[in-house]
Amino acid sequence: MMTLGKQLNILAEKTYDLKKNMSEKDKQRRNQVVDLYGVDFYRESHHGDVNELVSIWVSISPDLVYYERFQFKLYIADTEATDFKVRVVTDVKNDDGTYDRDKIIDITPYLIAQENGEWITGASEHPYPTDDIGDDPDPSKPAKSYDMLEVISDMYAEGKENEAEALARPEFKRFQITADKPFTAAMILYLKYSHLNR
Repeated sequence: MMTLGKQLNILAEKTYDLKKNMSEKDKQRRNQVVDLYGVDFYRESHHGDVNELVSIWVSISPDLVYYERFQFKLYIADTEATDFKVRVVTDVKNDDGTYDRDKIIDITPYLIAQENGEWITGASEHPYPTDDIGDDPDPSKPAKSYDMLEVISDMYAEGKENEAEALARPEFKRFQITADKPFTAAMILYLKYSHLNR
């Protein structure tokens, strides 16, 4: 026969176990951070010309919480081209809830604006935007790069909310680069974002 003291001990143990389990379930799940700094995913450069564009794919996790950085440089070589365009192919949600599939969003003017009108000339082989390194570089100045978050912000400011949201949406993004003459291109990515820890 169980004594009252033994019953109270069992009840206390069960209560302790129950509280412990509930406490573990209530703990906040931490987010993970993806931080890719200066990563060139494309070991081989991509070749394009006036009739053939270069497609570069960038994957953003669907469990994205928020972006911290979404920037890139373009490495352009083997060309005399001057008329470069950078576009993103994505699905854009309309105000009525339908989608325009594979819509092409030209981000070229926004990238040019970030560099005060300077753009890819193809005259030399190097990354764009170019850094003003010179003989005496200033280590306090960060390296230049094109900023997608700034592009998105500028689109919002212009009232292009649907396109801006499409660019910000987590997905497998396709960047397209075209030019008026044959060229070689690669993307150097600076991407940092928080996503759910699974």
